[in-house]
Parts: sequence; structure tokens; C-alpha cells
Amino acid sequence: DHFNIPKLHARHHYPENICWLGAPYNYSTEITERYHIEVAKKAYKATNWKDYMKQMILWLTRQEKIYLC
Repeated sequence: DHFNIPKLHARHHYPENICWLGAPYNYSTEITERYHIEVAKKAYKATNWKDYMKQMILWLTRQEKIYLC
């Protein structure tokens, strides 16, 4: 009884609320999946596939510098 904290109590209602209202906003993997496509895959394609991690880091660094200009 002394652990009747609202945050702990609310978790019991999550499954019912998600079924009734759908997933909460900003709790989707779509944003991170899209970011992976835009950044990681483009960076990999910009390499010559030899020692690609260093090339990807360099490519990403350049893209960030261009973005900040």
C-alpha cells in the first residue's frame, strides 16, 4: 500500500490505453529507421568498401560541417 505512486499505478493501464487509443506519439521507430537510411546507408555508399568505417566517419564529419555552414 505504501508504494501507491501514480507513475507505478499508471503502468497497469498502458496496454488497455494503447489498444484503445493507439501508440503514443513519438514512440515510433520510424524516425530512427529513416535516419539510418539517410545517414548510414549513404555514408556506406560513399566509401570504396575498404576500411569503410573510417571513410564513413570522415563522410559524416564532412556532411555535418556542410550542414553547419
